[in-house]
Parts: sequence; C-alpha cells; structure tokens
Amino acid sequence: MTKPFMLDDEQVRAGMAHLARVDPRIAEALELYGHPPLRRAEQGFAALLRAIVGQQVSVYAARSIWDRLAAAIVPMEPATILATSEERLRACGLSGNKAKFARSLARNVIDGAIDFASLDALDDDAVIAMLTTAKGIGRWTA
Repeated sequence: MTKPFMLDDEQVRAGMAHLARVDPRIAEALELYGHPPLRRAEQGFAALLRAIVGQQVSVYAARSIWDRLAAAIVPMEPATILATSEERLRACGLSGNKAKFARSLARNVIDGAIDFASLDALDDDAVIAMLTTAKGIGRWTA
C-alpha cells in the first residue's frame, strides 16, 4: 500500500532550497520573489464535482459554471445536489450529461459506494476503483 503524498510548508521550503543550490536561476527567482506558497486543492465531494464540471470545457468556462453552481447549491453537499432539479443544474451551465454525472456522484457518496474518509488507507488502484463507480469519473479524473 502506498502512503498519500502530502507536503507541508517546511518540506516545500527545503525542496526549493535544494533546487536553489543546484540551479542559479531558481536561486535568483527565490531571491526576487520569495518562496512559493503551498497550495492545496479541494478534496472530497466538491473536488470531484468540480472535476466533472471542468471536463471538456475551457478553464474559463469551467470557472464560470462552477461559480454559478456554487452560488446556487448551498451547501455544496451530495444531498443538496440530489435535492436540486436537473433543470436548475442545467441553468447553472451543466450539460444534461454533467447534471446526470453530478447526481450519480452524489448518490454514490450518500449510498457509501464512495467514502472519502477511507481514501487515505487505500492504494491507488482501490481509490480508482472506488471513485470510478460514479458516472462521469474515469480513471484519469480519479
């Protein structure tokens, strides 16, 4: 089983310091701009739903659709998605298929087929198998 790969600020700083020692351009960039902040991606239901929203559309279109969806679906939880009509989801910018995929993901989370709390204990293949039970989530997205 593989352990999740998570960095903290100290590890990022140590890595950047090493890169600065071996590449003078990195050293110069660090001197000019400082260390880059550690950024973390969303996790859980919202992250997978956002991945569905972003499939096969531009970054700008995905952001616009996500912003409308996030404003309309409060809180952004599986039960709220299931309580929202397909028409309302489509009014936010989701295609018919993506609205179905959003609802499939929500159902799988509520039914326990996808359990985000257990992901850290699983190896990659088991995580992929679990996440791809939802329509619209393929191996690449998982």
